[in-house]
Amino acid sequence: MTSFIFYSFLGWLAQSIYLSFKSRSPVNAGFLLLPFCPMYGFCMLFLVTFAYPHNLPLPLLFLACFVTAAAIEYYTSLLFEQAFDLLLWDYSIYDLSLNGRTVVPWSAFWGAVAALALTYVHPEVESFQLPHWIPTLIAVILITMIADFAFGVDTLRNLKHRLAEMTGLREKFGDYLRQSNACETPREMLELNIYANSYINAVHRKGIFTESYSDIPAEHLAATLALIKTRHENLSRPIFAERRLLGAFPLLKVYEQSVSLHELQPHKKKIQLDADPIDN
Repeated sequence: MTSFIFYSFLGWLAQSIYLSFKSRSPVNAGFLLLPFCPMYGFCMLFLVTFAYPHNLPLPLLFLACFVTAAAIEYYTSLLFEQAFDLLLWDYSIYDLSLNGRTVVPWSAFWGAVAALALTYVHPEVESFQLPHWIPTLIAVILITMIADFAFGVDTLRNLKHRLAEMTGLREKFGDYLRQSNACETPREMLELNIYANSYINAVHRKGIFTESYSDIPAEHLAATLALIKTRHENLSRPIFAERRLLGAFPLLKVYEQSVSLHELQPHKKKIQLDADPIDN
């Protein structure tokens, strides 16, 4: 487990430096809040167990590392897709990608890094005499990582709910905006007067916001549009844990939620709902 923790940290450090340099702002890489990326740890643990003891020549070691890195990245992506119906990263825009889950140049790069680490770094790690309290520390870290992973899963689920609601709001906004365009005096209807504000409060109080608005009279559409826009603006401000996850996975892809995801991505231009009548 020492190797797993050590290489999980090194992987997190390398990925964080790369993403921070690319985005020009500090990024905590990986799925966990802790400074560890388990995917790198599992990859190196597998190689330390099955490849390192055989003293393979460097070309064969590189090949083993390359295949292992590609396989673990591929199946990690597949696991998250099956569990959450999303891709934490999507390489489909790059050449030599495999179903968008892994890409040859990156796998080759990490394969070369792993091969060099096993050749020159791991012998030093293996010979290092660990203090007697290290096993206890490792046990604490592993338990904390499990709790951290559970928190990340919950954050991911909440993020998906946020994106789904934003997408639904955008569709509702378009529907009711088209209804407002059909009114005889849309400008007067869209004027938020005292009655419109009281209607918004009534919707909040009765908790019927997520219900159908098909029976709302035309004169109430202004309040509905304002309510949808306000809710959409609030949802477009993700909490800290969600912002961190979006920064850690800039290639995140959530099926059928690309527009909403674009609105939440750091450094992306926000898409504002327009409450003025327009021709669609």
